[in-house]
Amino acid sequence: YMKNKNIIYISLFLFLFLLTGCTKKHTHNYSVEWEWGEDVVAIFTCDCGEDSTQKLLADVSEEVIAEADCINDGEIRVTAKVIFNNVLYEMTKIVTIPKKGHDIVTHEAKAATCTKYGWEAYEDCTRCYYTTYKEISALGHGLVIHESKAATCTEKGWEAYECTRCDYTTYKEISLLDHNLVRTVIKPGLITEGYTIDSCSDCDYLYKHSYTSPILKLELEDDYYVVKGVNNPIVNESRIVNITIPETYNDLPVKRIGAGAFVGYKSLTSVTIGNNVTSIGDRAFEFCSRLTNITIPESVTSIGYGAFYYCSSLTNITIPESVTSIGYSAFSYCSNLTNITIPESVTSIGSDTFSHCSNLTNITIPEGVTSIGDSTFSYCSSLTNITIPEGVTSIGDKAFSDCSSLTNIIIPEGVTSIGNYAFSDCSSLTNITIPESVASIGEYAFSRCFNLIIYCKATSVPTGWDDYWNSSNCPVVWGYK
Repeated sequence: YMKNKNIIYISLFLFLFLLTGCTKKHTHNYSVEWEWGEDVVAIFTCDCGEDSTQKLLADVSEEVIAEADCINDGEIRVTAKVIFNNVLYEMTKIVTIPKKGHDIVTHEAKAATCTKYGWEAYEDCTRCYYTTYKEISALGHGLVIHESKAATCTEKGWEAYECTRCDYTTYKEISLLDHNLVRTVIKPGLITEGYTIDSCSDCDYLYKHSYTSPILKLELEDDYYVVKGVNNPIVNESRIVNITIPETYNDLPVKRIGAGAFVGYKSLTSVTIGNNVTSIGDRAFEFCSRLTNITIPESVTSIGYGAFYYCSSLTNITIPESVTSIGYSAFSYCSNLTNITIPESVTSIGSDTFSHCSNLTNITIPEGVTSIGDSTFSYCSSLTNITIPEGVTSIGDKAFSDCSSLTNIIIPEGVTSIGNYAFSDCSSLTNITIPESVASIGEYAFSRCFNLIIYCKATSVPTGWDDYWNSSNCPVVWGYK
């Protein structure tokens, strides 16, 4: 097997030699040329001149010397190697790689602002640092200076300047000033509220607060108002000096002065009553000891009991024709009242109505009155004369007791009864005539009338007269004509 194998190798060598080798019998001297293409081929040629050329495909390796970029060529070192006749042949070639050129991206321009830079339209490359970028510097603020404005009570001020191109500002606000307040206290009126005003002397600021009720207390009753008294009496007592009761309140009439409305207001000196008032309530002005004047309108029809009780400074009063009734003790203890006219419209005078009116000198009782109540004129110590009208039928207990200045009185026909103590202690009374109509006289009717002569039209003591009717044994003239 080995012998046959050697024969094969020898035969193959001889074939190749005959095919490619030089046919001359000499020492070969080969030159090499390199053929560069897709493949690198080494061409060996003998210098004997014979057509003895051999071509071998070279092994090729590449080494990058410089990468190609956008603007520069690159280079590759290509090395071809081949072994021929046991000799290594090697060839190196530098190959140029063309530059790539720029991969351009275009950018739009951006205007600069006061605080930020801008740029012109530019290009740059996605693969390298190439750019035509040109920055535009920030413009800076275009400042407009504004004059400062002083703050006031109602408007803020500032110290500022601003930019015309952007919202930049150094605006500095000055806070509102405090109001320069002036305080004014408005006292309540009779029917108007009181309040406090805080106003600013530098602006039109106005603030009302601390409201207080009107002086008069008025309450709605059905479709009219009633004067009930005084709001906040402790505070308002000193303000109750001269008052006018209004005709209307909240567009409705004021018709009544309620019971006890002004009891005890000692500072009250004058009262004018509005023309819609129809009644003066019980004890309405009781103990108004400094009241000197009161105007009662024609609208009033009734005066309640004790209405002016103990109004000790009242000197004169006119009761209008509209009044039909006067309650008991209405003017009792009006110790400075000197004159009073009772109109013909009055038909009833209550008990004690004018008792203790110690300065009352004259009074006229109207024809319409039919009875004189108990103690009506008691203790009217200055009363000198009085006329009892024809229509009176009864004189009550103590009706004229202690009228120490009364000198003369005529009791008209028609009187049927004279009450207990009716004329007791009338120490100045000198004569009195008693008509036959008097059927009864109470006890002590003329007690302590030590200067009195009684003229009786009756011829003897009627059976209805009390046994002590003449307890002081005043002289009596019976059957007086």
